[in-house]
Amino acid sequence: MNTSTGRGELVEVDAKMWRTSDGERLVPDGDPDAAFLYCTPGMQVPRAEAERYRLLGDSDDHSAEPEPDGKAAQAPPNKARSPRRK
Repeated sequence: MNTSTGRGELVEVDAKMWRTSDGERLVPDGDPDAAFLYCTPGMQVPRAEAERYRLLGDSDDHSAEPEPDGKAAQAPPNKARSPRRK
């Protein structure tokens, strides 16, 4: 879920993540390098931070190729199953 504020766009995270002691990385819950709690599921963090720490999944990743315009191509008919003849 994304929301927009005057300070920038926020994104909702879905995992408990911790900062390392040097503050350079985020690690998942239970990692031996975990030092400081950064976020819990359902929290909203600035998009810039989420991008920095690569918290965005493929669905929120804006660096991915854009979707093509128009409808998706239809699947070809299943030739193995032909209509019944009368």
